Amino acid sequence: METAHPPHRAHASRPLSTTEAHSLLTAYLVATETSPHLHPDGLLSTAGVQFATSAGPMGGVVLHNLRRVEAGLRGEHMEPDLEVLEEEDAKAGAEAGLEDAVVGKALNGKRTVKQAEEGWQDIEEYQREQGPIIGEIEDRSNFVADGVEEPVVVEHVEVPKLDKAARKKAKKEREEKKKREKEMLRQKKAKTQG
Repeated sequence: METAHPPHRAHASRPLSTTEAHSLLTAYLVATETSPHLHPDGLLSTAGVQFATSAGPMGGVVLHNLRRVEAGLRGEHMEPDLEVLEEEDAKAGAEAGLEDAVVGKALNGKRTVKQAEEGWQDIEEYQREQGPIIGEIEDRSNFVADGVEEPVVVEHVEVPKLDKAARKKAKKEREEKKKREKEMLRQKKAKTQG
């Protein structure tokens, strides 16, 4: 017996121009503000699809990122252009009369020019110089370096363990001894009271 496959529709992949992509994405984002079923984090309930309680109609991280993509398709720059900022810093430094317009710029990716001028030491170089130095913290002594003999390690003779039967016998004898002592104490108390 053959089984029928569920109905499906195949969509051909075709590249979109930026204007087509922008119009589709804008229409989707506008529709998500009123339709919770378009939200990736929409909640399914008995009353139907609802907006997520954490994000509401504005959506979560996915919709936030889609809004950033849509802004990029519009031509907005979401992150500052570093080349433009460096040019602005150079102009500001020239106006202020500074010899070096990039005073805060990184020097070899580790220290800034300002730190180098102030005599700051590189952190890696500082950590290399610091090391365990004997005798600086307290009066310490390295006995081996001072010529003192190493202490002798005493090896203890291992006492063999008793077998199970011997342990049981010793336990039984201890319990009988305790019973006899209790009985003697009880008899003494009875004699003194009587």
